Amino acid sequence: MIISLYRTMQSFIRLHTLNDGFVTSRSGEGFGYESSYVPSVNGTYFTDERRIAQNRIALVCEFSDRSGYAEAVKYADGDGTMLEYDTGTEKYYRKVRFLSAQPKVMKLGRIRATLTFDALTPYFQAVERYVYGATDPQESFDVHPDLPMRLYAFVQPFDDVQSVTIAATGAGGSIPIGSITVPGPFEVADQIEYSSEPTDCRLLINGESAAGRLDMSRDNFFDISNTADLTVSVTSGAVCYVHLILYTYFKEIS
Repeated sequence: MIISLYRTMQSFIRLHTLNDGFVTSRSGEGFGYESSYVPSVNGTYFTDERRIAQNRIALVCEFSDRSGYAEAVKYADGDGTMLEYDTGTEKYYRKVRFLSAQPKVMKLGRIRATLTFDALTPYFQAVERYVYGATDPQESFDVHPDLPMRLYAFVQPFDDVQSVTIAATGAGGSIPIGSITVPGPFEVADQIEYSSEPTDCRLLINGESAAGRLDMSRDNFFDISNTADLTVSVTSGAVCYVHLILYTYFKEIS
């Protein structure tokens, strides 16, 4: 497995060479829960709360010199850094926050350093679809990850519209899962950007926050069951361009 510090396809450091850094060992990547209990009589307990525990991930890396180590630390401490896990057949990601780097000088000027991160998500993949033109664009996703999923949608009308609705349903569009309606009016080429990602929930109109347009009595940023055969539809009453991303989360990867 190859591990990289990652932001986009054009920006990453592959920790698989001595120049960039070579991961020799890693820890803290698994999955688990934190639990609290209420004691009862005779030594029995009832579960009070069970929640997913946050991981602290440590990567032990070797660098050929201090410049490569310094570059990796600078990159790790930037905004939006993720860890990419390339298994050879699939790629998975974890959003992380850099905590520390502990270097040690080795023979021949090499640096061995432990880079430590707090995990902000479980392992995930981003399944993308692009839809052009249809009056009510919709896309089906047949994925079954371990944990509930979240959704990103970018909508750009090709004509004036009064509102945009983004909805998720189960198999065949028969079982409603959740929906959000963004009231307009919207003009040609307006950009509506919606994300229900747990670490990045947002609604933007032309790059500006539009949270004030939401009906706060509703759950606008809904979970999607990890067992759903999913259909996502965008209803605008006009032809538009739609970019959909389904975030699928996993307890473990192989």
